[in-house]
Amino acid sequence: MTITQFKYVLALDKFKNFTKAAKACNIAQPTLSMQINKLEKELGVSIFNRESKPLETTKIGKKLIDQIEIVIAETLKIKQTKDFHINKYVKNIKIGISQDFESIVNYLPIKKLNSEKIISIVEGKKEKLLNKLIKEELDFIISSKPKYSNDFISVPFYYEPLMVLIPEGYKKDYKDEITLKDIRSSDLIMPFISSNFTKIISNFFVDKDFKKNIKSNNLNTIIKLSNSGMGLTIVPYLKTQELSNSIKKNVYHFKSPYPSRELCFVYKKNTLKKNIILETFDIIKSEMKKADSFSDVKILK
Repeated sequence: MTITQFKYVLALDKFKNFTKAAKACNIAQPTLSMQINKLEKELGVSIFNRESKPLETTKIGKKLIDQIEIVIAETLKIKQTKDFHINKYVKNIKIGISQDFESIVNYLPIKKLNSEKIISIVEGKKEKLLNKLIKEELDFIISSKPKYSNDFISVPFYYEPLMVLIPEGYKKDYKDEITLKDIRSSDLIMPFISSNFTKIISNFFVDKDFKKNIKSNNLNTIIKLSNSGMGLTIVPYLKTQELSNSIKKNVYHFKSPYPSRELCFVYKKNTLKKNIILETFDIIKSEMKKADSFSDVKILK
């Protein structure tokens, strides 16, 4: 078995199509098929079910692919080790940002970082970013702390309060200083598709009788609908800093201690780029000092 065969298996698992996988590997389709067949014969198992349409990965195939991904990641470290010791540092920094934390982009000192390094930023769901982190397709991500963190190191760096947007028509029902318990869930507009952000809010309410006549997963849209009088909504603090003054006047802090969420730097254990990652953390943390900081917080999970 060879590393090349492993790469062909990963390509076929990704595309579920021999022609597309061969094209991605820049080889002829018969060559890819032959090499995968050869590997399967050597292992004595079928990695793929070729009779299904579309192609399916077998149960044992999925377990083997999990191990193959680890092997590929480890082989990449050979080149990374050479680059690290010859070049002293790796210039490319690949950052993942959980889609619930997109406002953090405004506080990333890209210009300062980019003067010495090539910065790549990927936004997406936390689970997908963690998978990329395992495969070392990313150097670190900014998200909430992973639930299962045996493979990762998480470094909290900012506690972001959650705030409430109360439109004019609802202000008579709510005090200026309120707690989450004061909010009637039936008054609350929530993103339609579940995310880490919606989960921590939803977990707080027992009845979860959120507004069902508004279905949007775009926070900007929800904020506009809320401000127009359709209901209340919860807005992360950093997001409020992007809002116009006409909307900001309707946004309020909750009563102290502020319900908040924890922002973390998350990186893979045993990464060769640990020192470079920590240097990047320090630069970002320094930039975050420009944002208001909060100590009297209660972290929601």
